[in-house]
Amino acid sequence: MLCTDPSLDFVTILRYYRPRWHIETGYRYFKELLGFDQYQLLSFHGIRRYWAIQFLTQNLKSYASIFATLK
Repeated sequence: MLCTDPSLDFVTILRYYRPRWHIETGYRYFKELLGFDQYQLLSFHGIRRYWAIQFLTQNLKSYASIFATLK
């Protein structure tokens, strides 16, 4: 674990980093698995539609995953 503040102990660093981990893995998921790093749209309307479709896709995948574990 790396930290730029040498005065922090390991437990404090982990406490700060834990919420950030979920954010970073979420970014990675959106970029790599849903292709957010590959879209090229020119109009604002097209970009808004693309994001709406991607979020809908992600929510449906999450719902399917949760539903599958309940069976």
